[in-house]
Amino acid sequence: MPTVHVRNPAILLAVICTVSFLPERAAAQPEESVVIGKNVELFSEILDENRPLIIGTPRRYETSEEHYPVVYLLDGDAHFHHTTGTADYLARNGRMPEVITVAIPNTDRSRDLTPPSEQELDREHFPTHGGADAFLRFISGELMPWVDSQYRTRPHSTLIGHSFGGLFAIHALLTRPDVFDAYIAISPSLQWDDQRLALEAASVFENTPELTADLYMTVGNEGRALLGGVRKLAGALDEHAPREFRWAFRLMEEESHGSVPLRSTRQGLEAVFDGWNLHDVLATYESGGLAAIDEHYSGGGARFGYERSTPSNAVLTLIFQLIEGERLEEAAAVLLRDPETHAPEPAALAALADAHAERNDRARALEYYTMSLQANPGNERVRRKLRDMGVDVAALIPEFEIAPATLATYAGRYRFPGDIVGTIRQVRDAALEIEVLGLADTPLVPISKDVFFLENTEAQLTFNRDASGKVESLTWLLFGREVHAPKIE
Repeated sequence: MPTVHVRNPAILLAVICTVSFLPERAAAQPEESVVIGKNVELFSEILDENRPLIIGTPRRYETSEEHYPVVYLLDGDAHFHHTTGTADYLARNGRMPEVITVAIPNTDRSRDLTPPSEQELDREHFPTHGGADAFLRFISGELMPWVDSQYRTRPHSTLIGHSFGGLFAIHALLTRPDVFDAYIAISPSLQWDDQRLALEAASVFENTPELTADLYMTVGNEGRALLGGVRKLAGALDEHAPREFRWAFRLMEEESHGSVPLRSTRQGLEAVFDGWNLHDVLATYESGGLAAIDEHYSGGGARFGYERSTPSNAVLTLIFQLIEGERLEEAAAVLLRDPETHAPEPAALAALADAHAERNDRARALEYYTMSLQANPGNERVRRKLRDMGVDVAALIPEFEIAPATLATYAGRYRFPGDIVGTIRQVRDAALEIEVLGLADTPLVPISKDVFFLENTEAQLTFNRDASGKVESLTWLLFGREVHAPKIE
C-alpha cells in the first residue's frame, strides 16, 4: 500500500467537505452570465392578456430527475431575486426542500390583487380594483396546469404575497382553500373593504375543520387598520383554527412596510417547511427512539409531497451524540440496526472503537476497529490502531489489487461542480492519486474494482463506466451526499 504523506489533516478535511457539499450543477464559466431565472410569457384567456413570468429552478434541476414543490410569488419582479436566493440558501442548509419559484409580475396590480370593495375610498383610489377572483382562476386554471406540464413538480404549492399581495393570499385562503397548501402573507392589506376578510374569517375556519394548510403572517411597524385587520384574523384563528392548520403571526416593529418582505420570506419559508429538518435528533430519539425519528422524516416528507426516509447524516449525528454521552451500547444498537440496508459508517465504527479503547475494553475496540477498516481500508489511523494492538493487518484485511492496465483507465481530469477540476494520476503502476482544489497527490485506496476511498478520509469514489466499459465519470460520496464529476479528458 502506498506511503501516506498528509502534511495538514485539517486542510485535507476542508477540501473533502468542500467538494462533497458543492452544489451539484457546475457554476457558470467566468466569461458567462450568472443566470438565476428566465423570463417567459403565458397568454391568459381568463384575463385576455399575456402574463409575464419569471421562473427559477433549483441548482440541480438540469442534472437530476427530482420533482420539486412550487412557490408562487406575487409582485414577482420586485421579489424574485431575494426569494430565490433565500430559498436556495435554506435548502442548501437542510431547512427546506429545493423549490421551483414562479414569480408573477404585475400588469394591473390593484385589479388583480384586490377583491371587490363596498368602500368609497377604495373605489376612488383604486378604480380598477376587484379582480382577485379572476386572477385566482387564472392561477389555478391556467398557470398551475402550465407549470405542472412544463416542469417536474410535486403536489405542494406555496403562495407568497406582500401588501396587496398578502391581501390576495388571505382572499385565496378563505375563498379557494383548495388551490394552495401554504401561504406567506406579508403585511397583508386587511384594512381593505373595512376589514371584511378578517371579519369573515371566523365563520370560514369554523366551517372547514379538516383544512390542512400553513399560514405565516407578518406586519411591519405600520399599525392602524392594517394591523387591526391582521389581529382580527389571528383572533379568529386562535378560536377556530382547523386541527391540521398550522399558523403563526409575527409583529416586526423594527421593519417598515417596504423592508418587511426580506425577513418575512426567510422566516415564512422556514415555518411553512417546518418538519423538513430535525433540529434536535437526540431529543427526538429520547422521546420515542429511532421510530420517532423515522416518523418525523416520513411525516415531514408526506406533508410536502415526498416519500422520505431518514437521512443517513441524521442517524450519524445521533450515533456520535450517543458516543459523546458514553451510551455506547445504544450507539452500537443504532449503528448496527440493519447492516444490510444501512451499512455502518466507517467513521462511526472507528469512533465507537475509540470510546471502548478509552474504557480499556480491548475486545470491543478490536471488533469495531476491524469492522471500520474492513469498510474503509483507506483509514491509516485505524490501521495503525490495530497494529498497536498487535494485529497482523495484512492478514486480517488483504490488500485489494487492481491491474495496472485497469488503473490506467481511471486516470484523467474530472470536472466537479463549481467548475473545479480534479486530476487522477497513475503512479508507480499500481496506485492512483488525486489532486483537487490545490491538494496534491492524495492516494486512492481500492476496495473493489471501480470503488476507492480517499486515504485517511470517509470520502468514497466510484468510477462509472458507459455501455462500452469506458470510464465516463466518478461519483464522490461522503456521509450520504453524492457529487458527480464527468471525465473531461
